[in-house]
Amino acid sequence: MREFVESIQKTYPKNSIVGMNSDDVVLVFTENVSFEEHKAFKEKAVATLREEDLPRFPINFAIYRNIDKDLSIEKICHNAKLALEGLRFNPDAMIGEFDEKFRERLELQEEMKDGFERAVADKEFRVYYQPKHDVATGKVGGAEALIRWIHPERGFMSPGAFIPFFETNGYICRVDLFVIETACQDIRRWLDEGRNIVPVSMNISQVDFDQAGLVETITEIVDRNRVPHELVHFEITESFNATDKVKKKNAVEEFKKNGFMIELDDFGSGYSTLNTLGQLPIDIIKVDMDLIRNMFDPKHQVILKGALYTASQLEVEVVAEGVETVEMVEAMKEMRPENTRLLLQGYYYSKPLPVAEFEAYMENN
Repeated sequence: MREFVESIQKTYPKNSIVGMNSDDVVLVFTENVSFEEHKAFKEKAVATLREEDLPRFPINFAIYRNIDKDLSIEKICHNAKLALEGLRFNPDAMIGEFDEKFRERLELQEEMKDGFERAVADKEFRVYYQPKHDVATGKVGGAEALIRWIHPERGFMSPGAFIPFFETNGYICRVDLFVIETACQDIRRWLDEGRNIVPVSMNISQVDFDQAGLVETITEIVDRNRVPHELVHFEITESFNATDKVKKKNAVEEFKKNGFMIELDDFGSGYSTLNTLGQLPIDIIKVDMDLIRNMFDPKHQVILKGALYTASQLEVEVVAEGVETVEMVEAMKEMRPENTRLLLQGYYYSKPLPVAEFEAYMENN
């Protein structure tokens, strides 16, 4: 670590103050320079580490500029470290920055944390349904249950605003169970009313797999609502088995033994896709949205066709998410292997709908 700090000292101007703040955080106080100069400092620091043949490890940079002179040194350091931690929510960023936008996000997160219990008690969370259409028949062949937050002051809140935060503080576990409970209640009611029924997929987050008794808890919810297991699909992400593979693999296999269908979400977005298909009892692959949106790019089309071919050889179904135009629909019809069931999900057909609107949509489709 001493050599690492020394390499940082060589990177920044000589009048900078460099020191360890904790075991893995180095703080640098330097003159106020531009964001581009900070990017250059980062690149130079990484290059210096390579030249000196130091052990290789990921390096994250974050900056706090335009500092309020009234703040204590402790608060200044704290804000800089918050920007560093904020990179978890924006992994594509080269450098984190504590700015006004970041401050607003922190305030929103604090507001969401404080308002979570109220939101649960006041039924601010709602379950919406987005239909999936069978490309062969044009009719609805499935649906996905999705969480929405109708905030009393902010109104309709996008899941992108609160789901990533809930994944870091554990609230996502309660949200996922709420969605499963609500969806099962709706399915039971639809069965009792004699409505047309399609399987509904529900998300199981990575964090859920760390909970003791996950399979038993979820199976109890389904059985208590007297919902046939074949009407319930569980979506898992392909990155789910990056840590604690055995425990999570066992959970997925237990779900499968209990008669639930398993969908592999975001297929094609990571490095472990094919390996995951070989390790787990997957019934359906859900093609990553970016592949669908870029399907007319030659390289993306090759990858998409490869995913469809893989599905046909493994005899699994495919869901294509993010279908927004008639051209996309026609292209997917052309690419579908003859023996593969293909469902299309996206705004071309319908946005996610509140339960009453979804019921009306089902009557017509």
